[in-house]
Amino acid sequence: MLPLALLAVLGELLSPLQREGFTLHGVPFCGESDLYPGYPRETWDENYGAPRPGPRLLGCSEIHLEDTRLTPRTAEVLSHVISTNTSVLSTLRKLELGGTGIGAAGVTSVATILEQEAATLRYLDLGRAEMGPEGATALAPALARAGCPLTTLKIDWNALGPEGADVLGAALRHNGALRQLFLERNEIGDAGAASVANALATNTALHELVLEGNQIGAV
Repeated sequence: MLPLALLAVLGELLSPLQREGFTLHGVPFCGESDLYPGYPRETWDENYGAPRPGPRLLGCSEIHLEDTRLTPRTAEVLSHVISTNTSVLSTLRKLELGGTGIGAAGVTSVATILEQEAATLRYLDLGRAEMGPEGATALAPALARAGCPLTTLKIDWNALGPEGADVLGAALRHNGALRQLFLERNEIGDAGAASVANALATNTALHELVLEGNQIGAV
C-alpha cells in the first residue's frame, strides 16, 4: 500500500493506483515546500503551521516514476487520471517513466495524455519501457497531432526495430515541436535510420537526434 503521507501529496492522482494494488518503490517528486522537502506546500500538516487538506492534487509540474516497475494496467490508470484531471493536465511538464517496463499497452495509455488539447507535457521519458514496434505505432499518432506539446522524447532501449523507426519517421514529418529525440539502442538498422533521416527533409524543429548503438552503416 502507498504511505499515507504520499497519498496526501499526490491525492487523487495516486489513490486510484492504490486501489489497483500499486506498490511504489521510491517517492515521485511533485514539487516541494521549503520546510517540508519532497512535499508540496499545500500538504503541510499542523506540525508545519498549516492544516493538511484531504487528498487532492492542485497541480503538478513533474512526476518521477523512473526505474519503478509498473504494470500496463497501472500505466492505464495513471494516464487516465492525468488526462481527466485538468489541474494536472494543464501543469504537468515532465513525466519520467523510464525503466518501468509498461510495454506497448502501457505506452498506448500514456499516448492518450498527448492527445488532449489542454496537455502541456514537454518532456516524456519512455526509455526501457519494453514497448517494441507496437508501442511506437501507438505513440506515432500523438506525435503527428497538430499541437503536440512535447519538446523532448526519450524512447531508447525499446527494441523498436526498422518497423518502429518507420512509423516514428512518418510522424516526425508532421511534428513541429519536438526538439530532442533519443532513439539509441533500438536495433533500427540502416532502413530505420533512413526513415528517420527522410523525415528531417520537412521537419525543421528537431535539433538533437541520438541514434547511437543502432547497427547503422552508411545511410
